[in-house]
Amino acid sequence: MRSRLLVLLLVLVGLAGAGCSDLGGTDGKGYDEGTGRIFQIPEDERGDPVEAVGTTVGGEPIDIADYRGKVVVVNVWGAWCVECRKEMPLLTDWASENEGDDVALVGVNVRDNGVETAASFERTQGMEFPSFFDPGSTVLLEFSDKINPRTIPATALLDRQGRLGALIFGAIPGRATLGDLVEDLLAEDVPTEGQTGQPADG
Repeated sequence: MRSRLLVLLLVLVGLAGAGCSDLGGTDGKGYDEGTGRIFQIPEDERGDPVEAVGTTVGGEPIDIADYRGKVVVVNVWGAWCVECRKEMPLLTDWASENEGDDVALVGVNVRDNGVETAASFERTQGMEFPSFFDPGSTVLLEFSDKINPRTIPATALLDRQGRLGALIFGAIPGRATLGDLVEDLLAEDVPTEGQTGQPADG
């Protein structure tokens, strides 16, 4: 059963204007902290699997396709983002308790001046999950063209086929909300080999 906390996605095409802002409306900060709104995409309305390849903050290659078969929480963050600093302890604690065979957490670091700035943030925050180093926000667009790089933090959830299943604009409201989103995606039918390109677990 879908969680009552989730709001059914009505018009995905309209999210770019409704949930995000461009240079205007940022109060001179150069970014918009978002509103904490949650949108869930019905299974039969999801697009193709996300394809994103890049390099982590630590300099290692990363390919989101390697996570097929898992529900993937993709958090967009920057060391310059005050709300990201507030949100990150929730994510690191949640990941330490929930990552495993069925769930993964991946970051996308955007708009930091250099990789060392991002790496210092990771060390300070105790982030053990990998993050794409994406200063130009090009990788971010592969996850969703509805997430404006100036609306940070933001979180995308991918289903086990790698398709965009839910979006959170702004800081995650709480662990229970994140857990409900993940559980809803986990409760869906396990995809077959033909759907993911990999054998289904179990």
